[in-house]
Amino acid sequence: MSKEKYFLKDVIKKISPKGRQLERKAQAVIARINAGLKNNGINAVTVAGGSVAKGTYLKADHDIDLFVKFDMSYRAVSYTHLRAHETVLDLVCRLLLEK
Repeated sequence: MSKEKYFLKDVIKKISPKGRQLERKAQAVIARINAGLKNNGINAVTVAGGSVAKGTYLKADHDIDLFVKFDMSYRAVSYTHLRAHETVLDLVCRLLLEK
């Protein structure tokens, strides 16, 4: 085996995650979000995106890109409209996301 191939094999071994723990955790989170959407009568589905969806995430990388796909029947509303109907939980989530 050439030095280059040995080097690449070693690098891949070091950066590749063992097992599929992150994917299993992502699926558990997605299932909870989807259950919450369904329980609240929201016609939408959450899906994984990015490196987790493609199975290309790195060993020390622990972020998950999640997307909520809403049914096209939902109409757009302004940010001001959303803020006017904001609950305490919504406010906490928004403030956390704005950090």
